[in-house]
Amino acid sequence: MERFLLFIRDVDGRDQTDVHPSERSARTALAAYVRSRSEPNADVVPLHDDDAIDSYFAARDAAYVIARLTKTMRREGDPA
Repeated sequence: MERFLLFIRDVDGRDQTDVHPSERSARTALAAYVRSRSEPNADVVPLHDDDAIDSYFAARDAAYVIARLTKTMRREGDPA
């Protein structure tokens, strides 16, 4: 079964990790995180998730990764 890992390293030094059932779900969660951390008095609030994400990470020393996780099948003789 496929899952998607969302990892966020923000300027406050706290790492955030979460697992999602789809890439879209992970991206939606990332956009919600970005909006919750953005300044409420900003002159322009991006309407699209991608724009909000791009603006947030361009303005600070922070990073994120969305990675696909898959369970691989063990071959006979491989250690557990």
